[in-house]
Amino acid sequence: MDCPKCKIQNPDNAATCSTCGAKLTNTIQPKRMCTLALWSFILTLCTPVLVFLILAIAPFRYFLELTALAILPPVLAFLFAIFALIRIKKSHGALRGQGFAIASISIIIIGFMLFVLPILQKIRIKKPNKLSQISQLHIIEIALEFFNSENNYYPPSDALDPNAHPYCGAMKLCEAMLGRDLCGFHPDSVFRSDGTDATGKEKLYSQDPNNLKSRKDPYLYLKSTNFYRLNNIFPNVGAFDGNNYVLCDVFLRKRRSGKKIGMPVLYYKADTSKTAHDVNNPDNPDNIYNYKDNHALLALGTPGDPNIKHPLYQNPKLFYEMTRNHKITTQSKPHSPHSFILLSAGKDGLYGTMDDLTNFNMTWKYKQRR
Repeated sequence: MDCPKCKIQNPDNAATCSTCGAKLTNTIQPKRMCTLALWSFILTLCTPVLVFLILAIAPFRYFLELTALAILPPVLAFLFAIFALIRIKKSHGALRGQGFAIASISIIIIGFMLFVLPILQKIRIKKPNKLSQISQLHIIEIALEFFNSENNYYPPSDALDPNAHPYCGAMKLCEAMLGRDLCGFHPDSVFRSDGTDATGKEKLYSQDPNNLKSRKDPYLYLKSTNFYRLNNIFPNVGAFDGNNYVLCDVFLRKRRSGKKIGMPVLYYKADTSKTAHDVNNPDNPDNIYNYKDNHALLALGTPGDPNIKHPLYQNPKLFYEMTRNHKITTQSKPHSPHSFILLSAGKDGLYGTMDDLTNFNMTWKYKQRR
């Protein structure tokens, strides 16, 4: 302390001045408690009580709001503790409460690691499935345009192959995008169900090095593409070869194979030599799109219960209502009349319902047509 007479500094516990001998009075004031440190500790202790009350007596309809409220005390306590430590340091010994502030920070960190962090690690941040599926369809759409630019045609989507064997649009789509063995499309393919060339003699999809050199690179990135064999999805594949691959949507469900798999993405190619889009007569031979391209696949029903039929299978008129371009009011015209249509069954796994998704903006009126 400073001598009041000669202003010379003396030890804090000195009774007299070491220079002039003047009597010194101890003027050290007791330290004050830092209010922020005290409040941080109180709020930290209140948090478990508040959480218990929410879990015990909070009405369920307000549970989320009250849970969010319970997060506020520890957040404020942590901030108060930080600011308290700063103020205590700047007070040069005039403030106390450092222990309260440190204890608050320690309790909050330990509580976060023991209770909050394990919960956060179990939470899977999911993409919005609808947006993910729309994105997937657009990626396939771009890949089909690349296919067209390299081969000067879009893949066919007929229900049968050139030998009249069942090989539908969804399967031909997968062959075009990835190849029958996922090693790329062979340019000599005529989309036979057995993978042979136009003569029916040469197998186009073998692992021979020369054969692989003749292939196109896959048009889709394998690691981010949902492709599965048909027999991994359906318990009974009917007349199809169950080993054929299809591209599937993002709405995953556990199948009999034990894998979580979506429904096949349906592919329909426009016949540009035709001019009709008859919503009243699905079998009009002049229709630009042919609903039969994937009709046999729809006949397999839903994988979980084959007895549940798809509305699109039961009423093919829905296909033409769904794919109709309602912006054209003078006559019935389809979307994408010169290229193709991609169709996902949507979240409910049923083709022909309101949550179906396409590679265009679908605005059909299901309730009025069913």
